[in-house]
Amino acid sequence: MIQLTPADMLTAKQMLTEGSPTFSHALAEGIIPGKIFADDPAYPRTALFQTSSGIYYLAGTLPDTGGDKWLHYLNEQRNGGRFTVFSASEDWDAFLIGGLKEPLKQMKRTTFSFADERSNPREEIGVKIEMFHEADCKQSVHFSEKYADEYWGGTANFLKNSFGFKVLHEGRTVSECVAIFRSERFAEVDIATHADFRGKGFAVHCARAFISYCKDHKLEPRWDCDLHNKASIRLAEKLGFCPLKTYSLFVGKR
Repeated sequence: MIQLTPADMLTAKQMLTEGSPTFSHALAEGIIPGKIFADDPAYPRTALFQTSSGIYYLAGTLPDTGGDKWLHYLNEQRNGGRFTVFSASEDWDAFLIGGLKEPLKQMKRTTFSFADERSNPREEIGVKIEMFHEADCKQSVHFSEKYADEYWGGTANFLKNSFGFKVLHEGRTVSECVAIFRSERFAEVDIATHADFRGKGFAVHCARAFISYCKDHKLEPRWDCDLHNKASIRLAEKLGFCPLKTYSLFVGKR
């Protein structure tokens, strides 16, 4: 288990697939801060992608030898902070279940790729769509400076590499969406609508703006949610996303 230098991180990208989480691509490309470990820096077959906020992804094949070292490292990270591990396969699921300390919660999630754009929704009177700007980080309930620190390592990197939109209705922000992670190829949607304005189509407007921006900038929009989040799945399908992969996510604290 060797920590890759920034110069070697890009070699780990060869292990990523269409269904790998967006943050792993962003890490390999140096867009967000974090670490990557591999069995071999030049020709990796096993890799661990780790964001600075405590999100992990295990990719490639199980380690031929030294599996205990990988498990020991992961267990050492369970220090009371966030500990979220994305698994690439059922083999990794079994590896983690057998080696990570309890308590451990296994969840099933689905990642969606964008297939085709559905017909545009009817324009609503009083709806205005604007890009997400620096001032919004200070005002947003969901996508605040704390959010930027957690997922992007700071507001400056968030404003440089992420993007987003907000929907205003009668002068009030009712829905917002940003790229929780973005790589050279993908941009993953994170969306939130005020409870008083849900079910009125505002999230669709917001996400449409996000998708249009992706198309204009040659990015592939991605959607990811819990397998049982029916509302999120309905919205994804309404927007033109199709299921790509269902995978396990493990959450636990010491």
